[in-house]
Amino acid sequence: MLPERRRWFIGTFAGAIVFRVLLFFSGLVEVAYSTSDSYEYEYLARSLLSHGVFGHDGVPEMNRTPGYPAFLALIYGK
Repeated sequence: MLPERRRWFIGTFAGAIVFRVLLFFSGLVEVAYSTSDSYEYEYLARSLLSHGVFGHDGVPEMNRTPGYPAFLALIYGK
């Protein structure tokens, strides 16, 4: 049996995911805006997919952390 804390964590995490999915499909929430650096994250994600390089057009040079562009690359790749 899982420890009490782990069960609470898993239950809270699962509840948060279900809540986000319900909000997404409800139509109540829309993307309101793009930030000024949104295009950079998109370029990084597309460069990861096309060239396998973290940078613009296959040139490694960006000062962003790779987590979010990698997440976008996963989404764009499907």
